[in-house]
Amino acid sequence: MTGRDGAFICRACVDLAKDALEQAHVAELQTRTSTVLEYARAIYSGEGIEGVANYARFVGGVSAEQVKKAAETYLNPQAATLAIVRGEKK
Repeated sequence: MTGRDGAFICRACVDLAKDALEQAHVAELQTRTSTVLEYARAIYSGEGIEGVANYARFVGGVSAEQVKKAAETYLNPQAATLAIVRGEKK
């Protein structure tokens, strides 16, 4: 799948990103505080407490097409700037 600027979005890369997100989510829930905050987020957003358990299903439902559309909507390569900052030679 190719974006409007020719960038390629492969399904395998999207699947790897989904796996990484799911693993990071599980790791984040290892402390009591983060678990409470996750339940608060789920309740506040309207998902309800089942939203915490359904995270993997929600992330797993994301398609490469949705990633492409979000990237085209929110990321603008023409607006990107790059700066190189260097210190003094010692």
